[in-house]
Amino acid sequence: MKTFDDKGNRRGPVDPGSKIRFLAAFPIVLIGLGFGLALLYPELGWPGAMRASLGLFFVLFLPGFAARRLFYERGALDRVEAAGVSVGLSIAVVIVTFLFTNLVLKIPVTAGINFFILLTVTICLYGAGLVRARKGRR
Repeated sequence: MKTFDDKGNRRGPVDPGSKIRFLAAFPIVLIGLGFGLALLYPELGWPGAMRASLGLFFVLFLPGFAARRLFYERGALDRVEAAGVSVGLSIAVVIVTFLFTNLVLKIPVTAGINFFILLTVTICLYGAGLVRARKGRR
């Protein structure tokens, strides 16, 4: 049974295997999504379906996961809350990034350019989250 302190943070023993099981679920979900897309849209084929599922993961989860470290401390959110916040932040980060690069910087919207722009923004957000976490520990 989980216990909470006055601030709402979890206390008590944590099963170290639960984090590994949670992280191992992502590739399984992605492969299942790719398999489902391949069944629903046979014209995509297996490589196209896997590319679509990895693209959805890259656009709908990864930037928000990196940005979440900026706004929330580790352990402040439950797993379901963290996944929901990651998806919401990803949508916001992707929209703001592509609007800024297209309208302000006049960079054309193409798949290759957008991939590298989003990868750069994700890495920068993750690095900023690491810096914030280190400053919070001091």
